[in-house]
Amino acid sequence: MKKGNKESKEINYKKEGNKLWAGIESEETDKRIYEFIERLYLQEKAGV
Repeated sequence: MKKGNKESKEINYKKEGNKLWAGIESEETDKRIYEFIERLYLQEKAGV
């Protein structure tokens, strides 16, 4: 895996997560979706 590829993936996760969170802040179900996406992001960042 190229280093640059991993970095751009990380940036994409951050953008998508922030956009999603901004739109669904008040919904409990959607909050769980956001937390799921955040876990995926953290796993990707850790290289799991």
